[in-house]
This record gives sequence, C-alpha cells and structure tokens, in this order.
Amino acid sequence: MDGMPHGNRWGERNNGWELADEMIKEGKIFSEIHTASGMQEFKCMQDGDAWCCVGSGFVNLQESNNYAFGDTRKQAMDSFVASFGI
Repeated sequence: MDGMPHGNRWGERNNGWELADEMIKEGKIFSEIHTASGMQEFKCMQDGDAWCCVGSGFVNLQESNNYAFGDTRKQAMDSFVASFGI
C-alpha cells in the first residue's frame, strides 16, 4: 500500500480516465475501435459543421484513405467502421 486511502486512489485514477475521455472526444488523442480488419486506432474531431474520424497514419485527405465524415460524431465513427467492411 502506498499509504493513500482507497477512495483517494480511485478518485485519482477516475480523474485520469475522465481526462482521457475528454481528450478522445476533443480529437486530441487516439482511441481504438474494433473493425472487420481488427482493432483500428482513430480520432474523431469536428470539421466545420461535420465530424471527421481519421485513422492512425492519416496525413491529409489527398494522400490518405483512412478517414470518414458524418453529421455527428457517431455518424462519422459508424462511417469509419463501415469503411473497414463491417
């Protein structure tokens, strides 16, 4: 034990998860999603009025094919997953 009460340790860990969730929602860090091709890293961010999900290794729209758009974050994620054959 590190001398920290159980509730404090849980609180610190929970705050870390909440921070990570927010960073994922803001498109600052990658998350993973299961696709027909296996696990794929992606991040999803707002682009004007639309949402865009991009995969790991994304360069730009002209050079990459691992992206998808949607009117909502969920639609963009669903389109991204569908692009892998689900």
